[in-house]
Amino acid sequence: LLLGRYTAAAPGATEFLGEAKVWEALLPNLPMTALLRNLARMTANGLITPMSAEARAISVRLTDGERIRKARIHPIAVLGALATYRQGHGARGQLSWEPAAEVVDALDQAFYLSFGNVTATGKRWCLALDVSASMSSGLIAGMPGLSPRIASAALALVTARVEPRHVITGFSHQMERIIISP
Repeated sequence: LLLGRYTAAAPGATEFLGEAKVWEALLPNLPMTALLRNLARMTANGLITPMSAEARAISVRLTDGERIRKARIHPIAVLGALATYRQGHGARGQLSWEPAAEVVDALDQAFYLSFGNVTATGKRWCLALDVSASMSSGLIAGMPGLSPRIASAALALVTARVEPRHVITGFSHQMERIIISP
């Protein structure tokens, strides 16, 4: 929202989003979803560096369960941000960056914290995951590093954590039970 106001307030102001100082000014009030979307840009622009104050501040925000709950961030949104950020380059354009380890770790923790934003249905669930080789290629929602295999496994983790009555199976050439616990 703040980022949207910034760019809407000054036509052509997007040219300044390549400046670390601009991101430094935006960071304290950046909403969680905008933070997730712009981690790569902030790192590529030099704001987030390993063991920097900004990397620490971002890690603290990303691991704040209350902030994640209030922002209603879905686990797949966090997983997409994690996969993209860890990869060090986007799917479109030429932006590349050196991921900061503490931000990668914070995103991993945020993924599990975001499970609390998924409401249990109280129903019985039987998930059958395609674990064949074909599930390792392609992208989900155009997110780099988020293959159908990774996304289905992530949703199985969420189901196992949120739904008390579930069975998870995998199939390729035959069906087998997969033990995924909360």
